[in-house]
Amino acid sequence: MFKTFKKQHEAPPLPSFAQEQAENMVCEAPLITNYEELENIQPTTNADILTETRNMNGACPGFIAEDKQLYCIDRSDLNKHEALALNQLINLSRDALQQEPVIRQTTRSVFESWMNRNQELSLQQQTRESSNQVNELLMQAINNQATDIHLEIKHNRTTVYQRIYGQLSTSQSFDKSQGIKIIAAVWNIYVNQPFSNGDVAKDGRFNFDYNGQKWLCRVSYGYSKVTDERSLAIRLRDMKYIPDLGALGYHATQLQTLKQVAANKGITLIIGAVNSGKSTTQTAIMKTRPALEKNLEISDQIEVELDNFVQIQLPIEGTEDIIRDNKERLRRISTRHDVDFIAINEIRDKETAVMASSMMLQGTTGIASIHGSGWVDAINRLISKADLGVSPDILFSESFLSLIIVQSLIGVLCSHCKLEQHSDPFWQNYYRAGFGATAGHHLRFQNRYGCSACRHTGIGSLTLVAECIPITEANRHLLKDTTNPQAMRDWMQTHGILNIHQHACTKILNGELDPLLTQRKIGNFNKGNLYDAWHN
Repeated sequence: MFKTFKKQHEAPPLPSFAQEQAENMVCEAPLITNYEELENIQPTTNADILTETRNMNGACPGFIAEDKQLYCIDRSDLNKHEALALNQLINLSRDALQQEPVIRQTTRSVFESWMNRNQELSLQQQTRESSNQVNELLMQAINNQATDIHLEIKHNRTTVYQRIYGQLSTSQSFDKSQGIKIIAAVWNIYVNQPFSNGDVAKDGRFNFDYNGQKWLCRVSYGYSKVTDERSLAIRLRDMKYIPDLGALGYHATQLQTLKQVAANKGITLIIGAVNSGKSTTQTAIMKTRPALEKNLEISDQIEVELDNFVQIQLPIEGTEDIIRDNKERLRRISTRHDVDFIAINEIRDKETAVMASSMMLQGTTGIASIHGSGWVDAINRLISKADLGVSPDILFSESFLSLIIVQSLIGVLCSHCKLEQHSDPFWQNYYRAGFGATAGHHLRFQNRYGCSACRHTGIGSLTLVAECIPITEANRHLLKDTTNPQAMRDWMQTHGILNIHQHACTKILNGELDPLLTQRKIGNFNKGNLYDAWHN
């Protein structure tokens, strides 16, 4: 563990008792190979830890022992045991002197500098190891068909979850330090952004190639200094997966509405909460656009590659002024580019709202999405000056909205383990009374313990429930009164258009969906949205 080296360079001043002996150090000195042998070396009362010792391995801390020889810590051993080795040296001196040994400030500086160099090498190794672990997390999630990975650090433990068919399940757990290393690797290596332990919130993205497929990974991170809790979320999206519109779960009448409105001027606006399948629906609709028309997508992030579209990603690099200027240039291009159809991935801020309204006033057909639990939320967000700030005169004009889609993704019950009885008699009686005695016999509920076929989640796949509202002169005025959404539902009922609760009801009574899980996603069932189909 410790070796004696012949003096080869000018050393800093040694303790007086050792100066003469140090000038004539022997070449062949005892070799100490383990910590136990340190017991045989006792420093003198004049012992002192040296400022610096230079040998063939570079700068290392050293000390003068009773045999007047200079002992240095071997670099190769320090890579593994640096802290333990230094403490052993200090303890030896303390025992001999019955007091704290004198440690020169330069000694500590030299040692810490030398330690930092070794720590950098160690950090590089740790980063490589953490990067491998990130790869494993991503590959495991993709193999399990997960849409999201969540990494949470709480109470000195790291827990990794996967969202599969809308349900969170625990993937693995390990210590806090390893979790922080994984988070650092995600940002430093994958997102290519510097990461600090003190960062409070960050957003980013990166691409991940696996088995010949290209995955878009959108990353979000948050940290609370008060509770010392960290959360990392990674959204996974296969950039080549383009689903068929008819396979998403729309009712046959809704598919007819989508086809009829496709030729109309104005925006098809898709509304839903996080994880409601908005981007998937938008991609499926975009896929149906004729390839010989000029189709243009301008988005903050191109999530899926489409052959029938020219896809332009909004700039994210440079100063705020440069980004804003480039976005404005892209907006002008879109209005002068002889476009037949334009897609905006999401109306998320005033810039994208202005872009959408400007393009629609040019008479272009388009599609966009927006976050909200229903059309009331979306309209309120669009006209709010504090949020998106679209002028009501533009929003409710004939050229702006042509179709509103409100949707949510619901877990389909596992066909192998779904239950005829809910574990809580209250909900069993509540839904059987609500849907009626006859329909109540068709109700099925989630098995919380699941089976091997559904990875013990009780959910076998996902489907959407939705309402597709064509916006015409007959109902456009109803959008203006967001305090009375029932008026729009009544109009839809009169014209044979399913609202989202009626669409969900058809799947509940087929035994596909758990009514309680569905209610938690889209709100209560009542006579105002199910009319004669609800009896409570």
